[in-house]
Amino acid sequence: MLPVERQQQILTWVEQEETLRVSEISKRLHVSEMTVYRDLKPLIE
Repeated sequence: MLPVERQQQILTWVEQEETLRVSEISKRLHVSEMTVYRDLKPLIE
């Protein structure tokens, strides 16, 4: 899955659930927590 696709999925989950832990996102996407942090950084900025 490309970073853009992961970011879109994260946004979808946040819209549905309002809050998510990095560890939960990591498990759902089957990627490391560091990858999640890198995906989140542009979304936060």
